[in-house]
Amino acid sequence: MQNTFKNIENMYRRYEKIKYKLFMLQPKNTQILSFSPIYHSGESQVEKMAAERVDLESELKLIQYCLNTMTRDERLFIHYRYFMDRDMEMVPMLINWSRSEVFRLRKSVLAKTKWILNLGTKCAQQSS
Repeated sequence: MQNTFKNIENMYRRYEKIKYKLFMLQPKNTQILSFSPIYHSGESQVEKMAAERVDLESELKLIQYCLNTMTRDERLFIHYRYFMDRDMEMVPMLINWSRSEVFRLRKSVLAKTKWILNLGTKCAQQSS
């Protein structure tokens, strides 16, 4: 996946959905879900759900790593803008900043995340 700002924003927007899906794919729920017609395609449903869980856990850890590198203000922005899905007109009012400050904060968050993701990609390529 290319680390464009739009992709990064979508990654943050998926965070809550990923957490929910991971909860639903916990082993205690896997037995219940394996009987659902949605998950029947001829292959082992438990294995399919386990593989999906591994992928989701990996994405969740990446998002959490990015969040841990952010400042308090950056995390607050991410929370309102992407997790709470507030528009860019509402966020300045919620965090008591000017509109231009919030747009600079957004640019900073996206650039910092892009740098982190690119660094991780380079490290993964070097270890291969």
